[in-house]
Amino acid sequence: MARCLTWAALMLGSGAFAGAVHAQAVCNVGATGLAFGLYTMTKQPPTTTVGTITVSCSAPTATTVSYTLALSGGAPMDLRSRSMALGGRPLPYQLFLDPALTQVWGDGGEGTNVASVANVPLSPGVTDRRSFLVYGRIPGRYPAASGIYQDNVTIVLNY
Repeated sequence: MARCLTWAALMLGSGAFAGAVHAQAVCNVGATGLAFGLYTMTKQPPTTTVGTITVSCSAPTATTVSYTLALSGGAPMDLRSRSMALGGRPLPYQLFLDPALTQVWGDGGEGTNVASVANVPLSPGVTDRRSFLVYGRIPGRYPAASGIYQDNVTIVLNY
């Protein structure tokens, strides 16, 4: 079953979608806080930030659940070259699974990766909550006009 949550790269909204029953498991996904803050194009090093995606799963009977978390390419629909926009003006950025910023977080295609968890034991009355950090980066010295840049990225929870 797939569940989606759309969020903005600059100002991350939170929310969750209830998952459908799958082998007695119900999972929800939520997201908070991915804001790059003030970007100065004369700043030589890239600007980085961290956000969080949370997955909660529960079941009425003992079972296990496995899932993956995928991220869309945003408005340009390009996983390898994401871009926020202010009107028609782009500001490139990328989202990563790791703090070293080497694993692009996408849908598993185009050389990107997904977060995955396997065989999580679930017990009645107990909710398993796991947090996943999202590492964001804007390149340094990109000539961007002043304003609020945004992009909508969809989080897909498959379980």
